[in-house]
Amino acid sequence: MDAQGTLRLLPVLLGLLGGACTTPQATPAPPKLTAESRLKVADAAAASGQDDLAASLYAAAAASAPQETAVQLRAAAALAKAGRISEARQVLAKRLQNAPNDPDAIRARAALDLSDGRPAEALAALETALAKHPDDPAALADKGVALDMEAKHDEAQALYRQALRASPDDPAISNDLALSLMLQGRVRDAIAVLQPLQETTTLPQQAKATLALLYALDSQPDRSRQVLGHDLPNDYVAQVAKAVGGGQPLVAPAVSPAM
Repeated sequence: MDAQGTLRLLPVLLGLLGGACTTPQATPAPPKLTAESRLKVADAAAASGQDDLAASLYAAAAASAPQETAVQLRAAAALAKAGRISEARQVLAKRLQNAPNDPDAIRARAALDLSDGRPAEALAALETALAKHPDDPAALADKGVALDMEAKHDEAQALYRQALRASPDDPAISNDLALSLMLQGRVRDAIAVLQPLQETTTLPQQAKATLALLYALDSQPDRSRQVLGHDLPNDYVAQVAKAVGGGQPLVAPAVSPAM
């Protein structure tokens, strides 16, 4: 069913979500919606621009499956994407009340902290996760991001390299490492991290953008253009060059996907 068809059924589905039924006793109760079904309805509402409705539906989906981390993460991710950070936090907080050592929920909460500019809070959460799983490459990389945001680049890079030993083919972690090196002004070292990946695998778009920027910063416009297929804006490159040259981080590395 397409989104339009789903939306026509929203009044019926909302009645099911509310758990209320006013049909006569002789009429069988409608089947209970699963958490997956609730998420699909919420996705349809979000796709149609009904943000408030979608938010309430995501929250309902999360509440219907408190023990299913995957449902909680999907609901929280969708809420965060819609800019409803506080509601996403509430979803994850409830999950962590039930399972305080759930590594995926901890990482998801830390990712929200990082996107909200709260590296200290993210670090505290990630320390908890790493205490249980010290070699988790995703948690190591996320902690590296938090340290980069606090301008502790050497410590961050040590964590990225540790994560890459456990997951050597992860381009997202390599991208984090390259950005961290760039923030120190070590542009050619950063290129050396990503260039081999370009030659052996298909880089995700985010890593391509980083490599193109690095080539531009290294006065290699032709290579930069080859990576993206177009030139980067001169003003943007100049702004990054000025920030990096002055030792002032302009952007933090992207958080490894957690949700």
